[in-house]
Amino acid sequence: MSGETLPCDLCMLPVADKGYSVRTPEGDKHFCCEGCKGIYLLLHQIDETTQTDPMQFQKGEPT
Repeated sequence: MSGETLPCDLCMLPVADKGYSVRTPEGDKHFCCEGCKGIYLLLHQIDETTQTDPMQFQKGEPT
């Protein structure tokens, strides 16, 4: 990133350079921690096991 800090798509706290990301039909979502990512997935009933690219759920930069 170029010095710009993204807000967490759940709690709005800053996302670290190597935050948690999920690719959704609406676009990439970024989270500050595994907890926020898990709550988002639960609330939106997104099943990570049905995704085709398992690397997109790893901690780190979005794919």
